[in-house]
Amino acid sequence: MVIVIKTLDGFEPIVGNPTLTSIDGEQRAPLRAVLTLSKADQAGFGVYQIEAPATPEGKIVASLDRIVTDRDDLPRIERDYEDAPPPPRPAVRKSVVQGRLIETDKIDAAYAALTSNPASFARWFAPDRPEVYCDDPDAIGLVRAIGADPAVILAPEDGQ
Repeated sequence: MVIVIKTLDGFEPIVGNPTLTSIDGEQRAPLRAVLTLSKADQAGFGVYQIEAPATPEGKIVASLDRIVTDRDDLPRIERDYEDAPPPPRPAVRKSVVQGRLIETDKIDAAYAALTSNPASFARWFAPDRPEVYCDDPDAIGLVRAIGADPAVILAPEDGQ
C-alpha cells in the first residue's frame, strides 16, 4: 500500500505523518487521522491509498514503481516486467547419492558401472562438482542400469 497526495505536479508519496490541509482549505488533520476517513473524505485532502499491481505469473519487476494518473485523474502504480529466470535445477549431493546406494545394496553395482566407463567415472569423481542434478540423464541412466529407482536415489534433499 502506498499513500500519495495530489500536488500541482501530479501525485507524490507521503512520508511520515504530516499535518494536511483539505483541498477546500476548511480542515486540517494529521495524515493518520485522514487515513481513518472514508475514501471520499481522504480524496478531499488529496490523499489516496493505492496498491501496487500484482506481478504476473512467470515475470519479475524490472523497474522502479511509477505513480501515474489514469483516465479518471486518479493515481495508480505502473511498473515494467520481464521474464523471470528459470528456477534452479534441483540437485543432490553425491555423498547423499552414495549413502542411498549403500542403503539399497546397489553401491557395488554403481562402482562397477562407473569404473567400466572412464568418462562417467571422471564426471562422478570431479572434485569441483560435489552435486549431481536430479534430472541428469546420464545419472538417471546409470541408476536404472544397476536396477535402482532414480526417483529414490536421485531425489532432492530435504529443503530443496
